[in-house]
Amino acid sequence: MTIRFSTRCPNSDYLGFETSPEAIVAAATKAEEVGFDAIFVNDHIIVDSSSRAAPWTNVYDPFVAMSFIAAHTTRIGVGVSVLIMPYRKPGRDRQELSDDRPDVGRTADRWCRRRLERG
Repeated sequence: MTIRFSTRCPNSDYLGFETSPEAIVAAATKAEEVGFDAIFVNDHIIVDSSSRAAPWTNVYDPFVAMSFIAAHTTRIGVGVSVLIMPYRKPGRDRQELSDDRPDVGRTADRWCRRRLERG
């Protein structure tokens, strides 16, 4: 049995991390450097004006963040830990993830394909 380790990328102001392109790249490159197998980003999950929503007011789109990570790393897997499907179109998401790009093996392409097959 192989144990794999992953971490979370600061693509939102959450858990004490401020998000920025530099923070995303720093987290991803450091995770790759120390041997993590994958790094995951989040989608926004609270969108109202309550105090619980405050950390989620600055969230990078997960597909943009994953593309940014893939452009600055070479080995580490890239994925989404939370993706709010009611806000999205699975067909478009699959195209954004796998549009004949060389880094497709590092994304969640199989998950999107299964989602499309189920309808």
